[in-house]
Formats: sequence, C-alpha cells, structure tokens
Amino acid sequence: MTFNGFSKLKLSHLLIVLSFSSVTSFADYSKQDIIDPSSYYLMEFSSSTSSGDWDIDDNGQADALTDGLMFLRYAFGLSGVSLVNGLISSDSVHTTPAAIESELAIVFAESGDIDGNGSVDALTDGLLLLRYLFGLSGDSLTAGVVGTGATLIESSDLEAYMSGLMPQAPYIRLNGSATVNHEQATTYVDAGATATDVPDGSVPVTTVGSVDSDTAGTYILSYSATDSDGNVSRTLTRSVTVADTTAPTITLIGESVVEVELDASYEDAGATATDAVDGSVEVVTTGSVDTGAAATYTLTYTATDTAGNSSTATRTVEVKDVTAPVITVAGTNPVTIELGDTYADEGATADGGETVTSSGTVDTFTVGSYTITYSATDAAGNTGTATRTVNVEDTTAPVITVSGDNPASVDLNTTYNDAGASATDLSGDITVISSGTVDTSIVGTYTITYSATDESGNTATATREVIVEEPRVVTYNVTATYNGSYAYIISGVSKPDLTLEVGTTYVFNYPGNHPLKFSAVSDGIHNGGAEYTQGVDKSGTNQITIVVTSSTAKSLYYYCQLHARQGGKITVTGGT
Repeated sequence: MTFNGFSKLKLSHLLIVLSFSSVTSFADYSKQDIIDPSSYYLMEFSSSTSSGDWDIDDNGQADALTDGLMFLRYAFGLSGVSLVNGLISSDSVHTTPAAIESELAIVFAESGDIDGNGSVDALTDGLLLLRYLFGLSGDSLTAGVVGTGATLIESSDLEAYMSGLMPQAPYIRLNGSATVNHEQATTYVDAGATATDVPDGSVPVTTVGSVDSDTAGTYILSYSATDSDGNVSRTLTRSVTVADTTAPTITLIGESVVEVELDASYEDAGATATDAVDGSVEVVTTGSVDTGAAATYTLTYTATDTAGNSSTATRTVEVKDVTAPVITVAGTNPVTIELGDTYADEGATADGGETVTSSGTVDTFTVGSYTITYSATDAAGNTGTATRTVNVEDTTAPVITVSGDNPASVDLNTTYNDAGASATDLSGDITVISSGTVDTSIVGTYTITYSATDESGNTATATREVIVEEPRVVTYNVTATYNGSYAYIISGVSKPDLTLEVGTTYVFNYPGNHPLKFSAVSDGIHNGGAEYTQGVDKSGTNQITIVVTSSTAKSLYYYCQLHARQGGKITVTGGT
C-alpha cells in the first residue's frame, strides 16, 4: 500500500491532531498534508438521518470537519472523549461519545469499506471519505489512498459510491436562536430558517405556527424544506416566549427639582404613567413636604403594571428662605450737590432689621455721577441691595479779579498797557479772555471786558473802565531864602513835605543858583545819595519835570545840588 508521500513522522502528527485538536486546527493541518489548499471547500449535504449514511452526528448534513473526522478517528481506533473532542457541532443530535460510536459502528458495518478491498482502513477508506467531503475529485481524490485489493479503483466509481451514501434531503438550519424571549406588545419579526440542497441549491423553507406578540404565552414555530425530488428535511422548531417584562414609563408633571419659599403653600403636580400593555397605569405617591421647615424633601412616584413590573421616579422639593431683605433708602434719591460742597449720606434701612452696610464714595471735588450701594443679608444668606445716585454738579461761575486800578486813567496820546485779570474756580485754573480796546488818542471812557468759563460751562465776566484824559500838570515855583542856612520855599512854605499823585506831571521852576534834584535815599543832604532819574526831565532851563506813574518810587526827596539841607520829603500816592 502506498501513502502518497506520507512519512512516518507526518502520520504520527496526523494521529495526534485527530486525537486532540479542534476542528479548526485540524482543518489547517489537513490542508497542508492531505489536500491541495486551492481546491478546499466545505460541502454540505442534506440528511434523511437513516442508518448507514455518513451524517454521523445526525445534524442533517455530512461535513468533513465533523462527520469525516469522526469516521477517520474511529478508523484509527479512537473512542470516548478522544473520538468527539472538538467535533460536535451546535446543531448535532448525537452529542455523546456513546451515541457517536453507535452511529459509526452502523456506518462501518454497512458502508465503511469504500474501496471494496474487504476491510475499513483509516489511511484508505478514511482519507477517501475525508477528501470527498472536502470536495476533491478525480486523481486528487484517489492518489495514494486506494488500498491493495480494492474493487473500486477509478475516481468515478468511488465518487458514485460515496454520493449514494450522502443524505439526500435538504439541509435546514435555524437563523438565530431556537429559544427566543420577546417583549409583549412589540412587533415580532421571526429570523426564520434557511435550507440548501446539493442539486437544487437554496430551497424554500416552510414555517408552521405564529406568534401573537400582544398576548403573553409560549409559541412554537416549525420549519421544514422539500427539494425538487420530494426529499423532506428534518423539522426544526423555535420556541418564542412572549412576556411583559418592561415596567411602565413615569413622567413627572412639572420640574424634577422644585424650590418652595419657606412658609408658603405647596401643591404637588404629580406624575403620569403609561405601559405598553396596560396603557395608563395608576401612580402612587409617597413622601411629604413640610413648608414650615427649611429642608430638602423627596417625593417618590411608583407605577406597577398587571404583570408586576414596577418603576419609580422622584421629585426633589427644596423648602428654603429665598426672599432677600427689602432695603429702603433714606432721604432724597437721587441727590444733587454742588461741586466742592460736603456730602453726608443719609443711609438706608432693611425691613427685617438686618444691618445695612454701604459701599461707594463721592468725590465732591470732581463732577460726575456716583453710586452708593446698600446691602443687607438675612439669616438664610439672602442678600438684598439698593442704590442711591449722587450727582456732583458745577453750577458756580468762576470768580474774576481785575488787576490794577479800576477805573484806570491814562493820559492822552500815551500807551495803555492793561493790567489784565485772573480767575479762580473749584475745577482748577481758568483762562481769562479779555475784549475791548482803548484809543488813547481820543479823550473818553473805555470798557475792557474779562470773561472766564470753567469745565462745566459756567461763565463769569468783569469789566474795567479806562479813562483817557488830558495830562494833569502841576507847577511849583521854587525860591530860596537864607536864614542862617538856605532853604527851598514852595508855595510860601519852607522845605515843605510834598505829596505827588500818580498820573500827574510836576514841573519845578527853581532859582539858577539852587539846582533842584530828586533822590530815593537822601533826605536832601548836599550831593548825598544817588540821584533819582526815573520819569525825570532836566532839559529845561532852571526847570526839572517829573512824570509820576504807578512805578514811581513811593518815597522821594528833593534837594539842592549846591546847598545842604535845603529840601524836604516827597510822598507818592495813587496807583498800586
């Protein structure tokens, strides 16, 4: 007998795999050592479950990786758990080693000698069956596995023999589980079953039975298929249990969290419940709310349907003091005060007697609107606020001060220099603008107007009168007498003290032998001190003229250039 390249080592490996491996692991091994992988496919055949065919586990099909491997293991002498390990499919009828061995004994006795050499051999009959179930044919089926003395040698004869022992009825399998739990009052869509047949391919499945999804109970559905030759598959069943396992749905009326003012009344809005089977379901409420005590309360709503399914929902009711104190602002609001005035706030009171605090400041030296905020917090932590608006306004015009003489006098045909004016205001320094002119060539009274405007638009004005007049000239005829010593005689008075007025020109006519001069530091001592020359004209013969202005020294002396102690004191008045 030849084994087509099987070494002793490979044969020992095959025996180990047949004994202990899963279906998947063996399939991977067999593809390498038994068949050409390119020709591998799994053939499914329908079963009539009659004794002697090769649907050993009686699941309706002869399968290489279950029935074929069982046949091969049995031919190698395996039994018990080693025979069936990893080979029992989910839809097998025969699942125990004893049942499988019983089926295999029948198969071996009736049809196990595939090549007809008088004995059942694992490496001939077993491999022939396995190759056939894997879909091999021709030389790929027979090469190296036809035993000595075989009567069936040709692949066509072997294929015909093995084909006759395959299940003829369609193979049917359930889609999904054989046991289904379905929720009452929901649409039931059956997964059905599928059936295949070697000659016909896909075969229609007939379903017997129905499911009333609106009525609780257990329903049986039966599935079968018939091929074109009238072969009928085995009948499969599915048990569908319809039951109400869904609790009612509770819907709260209103919010799930409610705040209630302390000591206020509370009326619960309740809840509703619906059930897919029962429709509207009664809702039972448990729990209570004491609005006289600040706390958090829970109301529980329960609904139970006729099937005993219950659901609950809750509402949280928070009883709390949420009313803030009411603050009353004392006095006037808003308040208007003048820029620079003193502001004294009148405060505020709270209705619950709580302490009122204030915040905010008023800058009375800056125009603007200021806010004083009053707040009070009660024992529950509620805070009330109120505000007062304080408007600082500037409605006071600046104060203008006219500098110099007012009225002022200026001589005809002289230059007039205005002394100007200044302004003060609480908002700061203010610019003074003057208007008006003085025509010193024309005698008359002229007005100079001064104006100043602060940042708030308040305007003040002041005026100065300027009188243009003919110059005033006073002439003194001065003589000298000797009475033990020389002395100037003015208006019949010896060495008189003179008063000169600002704005007047004074002409002194003196004797030629007694030249008259002025000094700011001498009391008239001959040639003493410094000569005063401001506004002094000495161009006349035996004459000296002094123009007295506001800048003239206020104290002067007149004296003789040639003789000591001849003169007297001069006081200048008027001007600034």
